[in-house]
Formats: sequence, structure tokens, C-alpha cells
Amino acid sequence: MSTYIRLIVLSIVLSLTAEASAGDRYFVMIFGSESVPKRARYTHTWATVVKAAAEPGDEEAYTLESKTISWMPANLVIRPLALRAERGVNLGLQATIRDSVCKGECVAMWGPYEMKPERGEILYERVGKQVARLNSGCVLYKCVDPDTGPRSTYISNCIHAVTDLDPYLPRPGYNELQNFGMDASLHLVRIIAARHPFAPTVAHDWVAQALGVGDCVQRRAAPVIAPACYNAQ
Repeated sequence: MSTYIRLIVLSIVLSLTAEASAGDRYFVMIFGSESVPKRARYTHTWATVVKAAAEPGDEEAYTLESKTISWMPANLVIRPLALRAERGVNLGLQATIRDSVCKGECVAMWGPYEMKPERGEILYERVGKQVARLNSGCVLYKCVDPDTGPRSTYISNCIHAVTDLDPYLPRPGYNELQNFGMDASLHLVRIIAARHPFAPTVAHDWVAQALGVGDCVQRRAAPVIAPACYNAQ
């Protein structure tokens, strides 16, 4: 095959790839769970991002791919007063919901909220890398983890496993002693809503239904917050 023909083939492939990704949509879902009365060992925060790839020839049909950050101790028993970090496990969305419900926790969901494609694609890639990192075994779990220093690079609780993706606000801005369970999840939703120009009051329930999020999960509306609140570009 001549160089000229190779260039034509490459151009066609790149064109088809661009057309295929042009219709992709991205959604973020934030979850929180807690017992009643609220006890730290029965609380959790996790997040799922969804990529909806448009089906060729049908603008209303999508193939969904999702990635979930749900960092827990490997034995699923949270010990708030533990002094040592322990082996962790990153659960999928359905496994997390089942675990929370089995523990008698109320489960709440904010979203799914649609993000701009260019930002959604970046977030989807970042979440994928974080999931791979958590699954690699190089990160340990600790309910009250270090905010700074070398140990903070490989020890994390459920909240910081999600919020470590935030390039603007470090761990002290997501203090697990101030906000945990649903409060931590709502705090994260407020920050996302302040930074990203999506409609926080518009939830795309069809995405949640397609992922099998059932009626046991309470739908929560996100507060409308001015973008200047967190001074992030």
C-alpha cells in the first residue's frame, strides 16, 4: 500500500472516530448513605460517571458505559477509630447499593447530571485512572485518613477516593470529620454544581434506570449555587 493510500485510509478512520464520539454524552451521579440514627461506621460516599455513546444511525439510542469509585475496607466493615490502614476494595455501583441496603442504611442519589462533553470526557478518563489505581492494590483504606504528607498519597477513605480527583481543593476542603455520609456527598455536589455549567435541578432518570438504580435509592435535588462560590475555573 502506498503512502498516499495509507494517508487516505487514516483520514477516513479518524473522520469516522470523530463522528462516532461527537454524539457522546457524559453524566455524573453522586451517592451517599447513612444509618438512622447516623453512625459513622454505617455511612458511605461514592460516585459514578457514565459515558453514553450514540448508536450509529439512531440519535436517540445510546450504549452506556459506567465507572464507579466506591472505596471500602476489604471486609466491608468500617472502623472509624482504627489506628492502622487496611486493605481496601473498590465496589461497583450495584454491589455498593446492596451493601448499604443490607446494613440498613438509607441511600440517596444526586443526579444523573449531564456535563459538557469536553469536560465529561476528561472526568471520565480521570475516574477510570483512579479506579485502576484503587484496584491495583497500592492504596490502603482508613476511615479517618491523613490529609497531608506522604501517607496521604496511598491511604484514603471513601470520600477522598472521590475528591482526590479535584485539582483545586485538597483534602482539608473535604473534611470527613465535618461532613460524612450524605452530608459529604451533598458537599461534593455543591462544589460540582458551582464549577460546571450543567443544570443541577435537571436529572436524567433514564440513565439511572438503565444502570439498574432501583426505588430503594432516594432521588435528591442539587442546590443551585453561583459559579463564583468556589473560585475555580
